[in-house]
Amino acid sequence: MFRKAMFVPAAALVALTALAACETPGGTTANSQPAGTPYRLMTINAIPFAGNATIQFTGDNATGNGLGLAGVTPCGAWTGTRTGTLPEFHATNITSVQTACANAAAQKAFLDGLQVVNRATFTDGKLTLSNAAGTTMSFITP
Repeated sequence: MFRKAMFVPAAALVALTALAACETPGGTTANSQPAGTPYRLMTINAIPFAGNATIQFTGDNATGNGLGLAGVTPCGAWTGTRTGTLPEFHATNITSVQTACANAAAQKAFLDGLQVVNRATFTDGKLTLSNAAGTTMSFITP
């Protein structure tokens, strides 16, 4: 009976070790939202992104209707709201503050992409936003 009691803590240690293996370096599980971490867009549909665009999960938004989103675009800044329970992801209420710039087409591609993706996956410091139709936006932590 003593051996059985010793086995239970060992089994619990093995289970905790397996759970720890599911964590990313930032300490978040593969589908949890790392609030405050900025992610820089690298590609849209495997095509390198021409410009600087970021997304950051900011926590509760002012209206309480979801979680806040913010970032920069090639021509300015943007904010929005995320709804859905991860990995479900829907960017809504997107507004952008922009200045005149030569990279308006890249900004449009970024903001349009945010509106059509519906899944977010966080793995090894990378964020992938995607949908069933094949749209994929790949981000890394800077």
